[in-house]
Amino acid sequence: MLKSSFLIVLIQALGIIAGFLSIYFVAGDMGPEVYSLVGIHAVVSGVILTFSHLGVETTMSREALYWMEQGDVEKVKEYTMQSIYSRLIGFLLLTPIMIGYILYMCYMKYDGAFLWVLLSFYVGSCASALNDSLSLIIRSQGDYVFSQFAKTVNSNVTKFLAIFLYIQCGAVAYLYFYALIPLPLMIVFVLKLRKNIKFSYFRFSGTIKKIKESKNLWMKSYLDYFSTSADNLLVTLLFPPSVIGLYTLYKNFEQIAKSFIEGFFDVLIQKCVSFKGEYEKLIRMERKLNKVRWAVIALILILAVVFASRVDFFISMANLSKYGQADIIIYCILVISVLYLIGKNEINYVSLFAPSNMILKSGTFIFAVTVLSFIIVILLPSIYGVLLQRIAIFGITSLSAMFLFYRNRVSFYTQVNK
Repeated sequence: MLKSSFLIVLIQALGIIAGFLSIYFVAGDMGPEVYSLVGIHAVVSGVILTFSHLGVETTMSREALYWMEQGDVEKVKEYTMQSIYSRLIGFLLLTPIMIGYILYMCYMKYDGAFLWVLLSFYVGSCASALNDSLSLIIRSQGDYVFSQFAKTVNSNVTKFLAIFLYIQCGAVAYLYFYALIPLPLMIVFVLKLRKNIKFSYFRFSGTIKKIKESKNLWMKSYLDYFSTSADNLLVTLLFPPSVIGLYTLYKNFEQIAKSFIEGFFDVLIQKCVSFKGEYEKLIRMERKLNKVRWAVIALILILAVVFASRVDFFISMANLSKYGQADIIIYCILVISVLYLIGKNEINYVSLFAPSNMILKSGTFIFAVTVLSFIIVILLPSIYGVLLQRIAIFGITSLSAMFLFYRNRVSFYTQVNK
């Protein structure tokens, strides 16, 4: 189990290097005003990714390995097709809303410029959301390394090509390429799942039934949007492009940190689904994972001390001198990384083992806290207010997951949901 996750970390390492190089060459050179368009892409992508999700593939991630252990291969095929179909339904419902947002941003923030670039964000984001669904389907069937490798190559390693394109052709060409990167990966994932693509399961009534059965899961993911991505939307609506660009820099660092953490711990804990009901084995796995978590936290604290010793040097080395509060952003990333890790294992255990109604209640609580936390942004309408809001949400999310998990650990580990 650990061996697979370490392999994924090695796979990610090249992508993380590409991410930092992208920040160095692209964000550092563009400056915050133009770089704000990358933030607009994040909003479009985040909304489509979240609200096109109708819960069917999440059910697969919780149950598919168990179905396969029981030999029910046809059920896996059925859920594969109807997961894809549910995403297509989500795209149709979201189209008028997202076109309205794109037109508003184009004419209110950029004086009518970049319309076709912004529309390309919509096309690429639909492909990215479908990739997310296909990736979950592949991971749910145990092929974690392939899924993570393909996503990393497509979303991170191809940033090398995007950097080259930016240097040679400028910002507009880079933004088109950045938007449309998900399209090749969609083809790769479809080919990977070709044996499970059975069009007889492509039925509207069956998909609607599964969407209803998964309502607690997709409602929870919608509520989660407010703790993970609504800050992007709020910043784009309230602040000028200069602040949007600065916050986009923060979100890119946050995504790099989250991707590294999730690529390691999500794989380890996903495999626990195979041992549902085996309490002693799950306890042993939990203890091992906790040791790994605290080792990673210790490494982050060491990095924080090193950065604090030569702040100006590292900011200059990263080519971020155009961003006035870059040091505050990096400190914030170190803090939220630790906060996220403190509850990361428990967050995953709850998502995989808790009953769906409990997951929905947890999501409702985080939603309510997040909405209240936006008061920080209203009282402190600056980059500092938004960063404080992020720290608060990461901390509260981890603490609430830990409380829920340790209160219900025995029932999570001993019950099998069928």
